[in-house]
Amino acid sequence: MQLAQLGELGLIRRLEAALQGQVAGRSILGVGDDAAAFPPPHTWVLATTDSLVEGADFHLGQVSWADLGWKSLAVNLSDIAAMGGVPQYALVALCLPASVEVSAVDALYQGMLEAARSFGVTIVGGDLSASTQVVITVTLLGSQPEGWDGYDGLMRRDGAQPGQQVAVTGALGASAAGLRMLTRGERFDAETEALLRRFHFRPLPRIAEGQTLLRAGVRCAIDVSDGLLRDLGHLGHASGVDVVIQADLLPVSEAVRRAYPQGWRELALAGGEDFELLCAAPSTALERARRQMDTPLTVIGHVTGPGSGRITVLDAESREFHLESAGWDHFRS
Repeated sequence: MQLAQLGELGLIRRLEAALQGQVAGRSILGVGDDAAAFPPPHTWVLATTDSLVEGADFHLGQVSWADLGWKSLAVNLSDIAAMGGVPQYALVALCLPASVEVSAVDALYQGMLEAARSFGVTIVGGDLSASTQVVITVTLLGSQPEGWDGYDGLMRRDGAQPGQQVAVTGALGASAAGLRMLTRGERFDAETEALLRRFHFRPLPRIAEGQTLLRAGVRCAIDVSDGLLRDLGHLGHASGVDVVIQADLLPVSEAVRRAYPQGWRELALAGGEDFELLCAAPSTALERARRQMDTPLTVIGHVTGPGSGRITVLDAESREFHLESAGWDHFRS
């Protein structure tokens, strides 16, 4: 059955049923009214929004609807993670062609709800609109962890200082490698293909890791969404500093190195959509965080001093490493 047959009201009723049962333990007026209502947090509210647009951010022939649902929420969760926050409530706006199958929307919400349950989020409502292409917009609200207040209790982009180390969680380049594999129709062994697809379509936002970094004393971070170099440039520009990183220190999985032995550095530096956390902090704070988290935290460089956000990449022989592209730009890429 297509959306044109079910109709808007039918789809609303269907989604209401799918979202029931999320609110146990929360005093909340959710889906089904003109607006959602929930109790105010005890401290600062965090808010972020992101859109996934068919043809620009995904192609329906490459991704399942369930994976698309997971990713649409995960990219917003990563923004909350980058500030050390606690995600709480999400609003979902869907623009869909009337020819979309109802089962596809069911699968989309299945994936979205799976991510929501994994990270303690309640989907409280949203909006529906007919469109010539699929557009999924998620708005996510969160708060600081309990016991914090004021900007001191957040990680921000403008907190890097000369002499601090630069570190990143997890591994880089696998999502971009997955996209390259799919776009070029390249084939690898089944394990490698599954791994690269998972990293691209089912990223794991570093919510717990962000809170661990915050508790350990880290006050400057950003999530790696546009590519390591571009996001590090955002951080450097906001902080008014320059940064030097070592290409040979980049954490890259063996699967990516095997699949792209000549291109793994470029994928790690400029690929994007890793949704790892990139931070700058004193070495003592990073060491405290490393001892408290299971996810690897790798030092890849240091803040050199006041500047305009210039990023220098050095190879193993301390020679400057140049790339044609520094990362994703929505209007140029």
